[in-house]
Amino acid sequence: MHNIIITKDDTKYQTGKFLMLYDVLDVIPDQEDTTYILRVKKINEQVIKSCLPYLKGRMIISCEKLPKLSKDMKALVNIENDKPKVTRNPFFHALTIVFKETDRLRAYQQSQTLPIPLALSYLKSNVKDIEFFRTFAKIGFELNEQYTHALIAYGVKPSYNRINSPKKREQEKEIPTPFRRSDKHWQTIIKNSDSVANQVRIRDKGRLPKGVKKSLKEEADWV
Repeated sequence: MHNIIITKDDTKYQTGKFLMLYDVLDVIPDQEDTTYILRVKKINEQVIKSCLPYLKGRMIISCEKLPKLSKDMKALVNIENDKPKVTRNPFFHALTIVFKETDRLRAYQQSQTLPIPLALSYLKSNVKDIEFFRTFAKIGFELNEQYTHALIAYGVKPSYNRINSPKKREQEKEIPTPFRRSDKHWQTIIKNSDSVANQVRIRDKGRLPKGVKKSLKEEADWV
């Protein structure tokens, strides 16, 4: 078999005797002890096919887009998968057993491998039973962890539904003075009151709601 490799990253092949080529295959690749590295944006099957009769060393084709190849050509080349590996949640197996396994003794054994805060974040996204959380609140962080793990194993009803990941917390918006954190409608007030908006412009201009001008606005006087 011809030693042709198609990849998106040729750096690991730049060892020993190698020859860098750019855009065009302008040499005959007939040296047995040489690695030919061809960097192109794209390449077609015909170009690859044209060098086969002469190729004696190794040919590395580094390209951004994978060329369309016939079945016969795919059998002659090695196409590297350069997609980064997805890091899997190391607790995914235990979580799957806890939420789906009908053997709850096995679920209990797996629940013991889960950190309580992590388990709780997944419970909030997957369990709707309010009584479960009331019981969890009573024993969750007060008693020994074995009781909490037992509750997780025997209090959760197994289901084949998809396991939902915990929701990401929304970043809290910084509220300008003179408002308090409990004021839910502070943005509406600023947008509809020129006098309040001017106070914020003077004291805390950087925290004005989006769309509100930062320059002072003339206030309308009552006649």
